Amino acid sequence: MSPAQHIAFVTASTVGLPMVRRLLNAGHQVTAYSRTGQTVHAFIEAGADGAAAAAEAAAAADVVIGHQLDDAGVQRMYLGTAGLLTTARPGQVFVEHGMFDPRLARTCALHAEQQGASFIDVPLSAPPSRAEKRQLIGFAGGSPELTASVRPILMAYCRDVVALGDAGRGLELALVHELLVSVHAVAVAEAAALLSQLRLPPRESKQALMQSRAASTVLDELLLAGLTSTSAVTHGTIQSAAASRARITELVAHLGLRLQVYPAAQQHFTELVRAGAGRMDLSQLTRAYEVSHRMSTDNAPSRFQATATRNSRTSEDPAPLSAPKESFS
Repeated sequence: MSPAQHIAFVTASTVGLPMVRRLLNAGHQVTAYSRTGQTVHAFIEAGADGAAAAAEAAAAADVVIGHQLDDAGVQRMYLGTAGLLTTARPGQVFVEHGMFDPRLARTCALHAEQQGASFIDVPLSAPPSRAEKRQLIGFAGGSPELTASVRPILMAYCRDVVALGDAGRGLELALVHELLVSVHAVAVAEAAALLSQLRLPPRESKQALMQSRAASTVLDELLLAGLTSTSAVTHGTIQSAAASRARITELVAHLGLRLQVYPAAQQHFTELVRAGAGRMDLSQLTRAYEVSHRMSTDNAPSRFQATATRNSRTSEDPAPLSAPKESFS
């Protein structure tokens, strides 16, 4: 456990409460700010001090931890007219957990260095909700020394924090991570569709697969969930990583790589978002996969929209496989 420090937590969204709780439990003093007033109230109820502005939260903090939604949010939070890096103190460290352009991370690091401060990008391997059980891995874009200085703090909610080099490198590995998750998610959706058509017992099939070479975290999380119709979002939405997937495509083109599998997965996600499935849970790719193929043959895109609103039943067990086609409609 790291020595108690004064930490600011700044976010533009509702995420972060599990991380703030873990920081408080580790004995740190936390001052929290969110552009969402309801989130600030939740931070205060958890035991943090609330701030009316990000600059107020960061003013006396040794370490500032942020979680912004996109490039624009990072630009505004750190580099805007009242950006945190414009008033950074020598020795102050800024840690950003959001997903954004690696080039922007390098710009932030340069601005921080000019102030005598430090900026490190540490995107996370899973949604912040996993912080409660310390199921996160931090991909750290910073020197080994800088990573070592913040690692004890981040270990309050991370299982590991891995130093990957200079600013932006954590975000680059996060893109590799997103490529793998996207491809795996589509592969699991296809596997679930095949299981259903073959009428194989889902739980026993998963038990066997998770002890085989096919085992993966994505398979563990999505296989059974994909065989159960639900409107709940527990694994992120189909569209939630759209910006990252677009950035992967841009990066691959820039590097001149000719990938085969990822472009097909990316095209599948794109078609489903266009069809109105973007807000469905990632596990529902199984149903979306079936429906998207029906759409291509019967030219009836409205059927997917009906599916998205109709799939509101939840169950602890996968939908019965005695009528597999109906379970995907």
